Amino acid sequence: MEVNEPAIAYSKQKVSIEEYLETENAAFEKHEYYQGEIFAMSGAKVPHNEIFTNLFSALVIKLKGKKCRPYGSNLRIHIPSNTLFTYPHISIVCGKIETLIMTNTIH
Repeated sequence: MEVNEPAIAYSKQKVSIEEYLETENAAFEKHEYYQGEIFAMSGAKVPHNEIFTNLFSALVIKLKGKKCRPYGSNLRIHIPSNTLFTYPHISIVCGKIETLIMTNTIH
């Protein structure tokens, strides 16, 4: 089992959403945010990428002509009810994408 420690674990200082977004928009690596903590994300291994490719391809075919589209892990998703900003491996968005100002975040 892999455990990702908060990127700020040693200081235990909480970070605001605004600080996270500012830092993340300038970062080369991806980080998730949850309730004031920032978590570094790691890369995936070959078997994971093969599963992703197969599933994503099937979703593209299944959703063709519909109002929903699949997206990969470069699309940051925001869940306001619990403060989570995350990069899911695959997400499906139906309808118009809502973005936060100056970010690539949808919610």
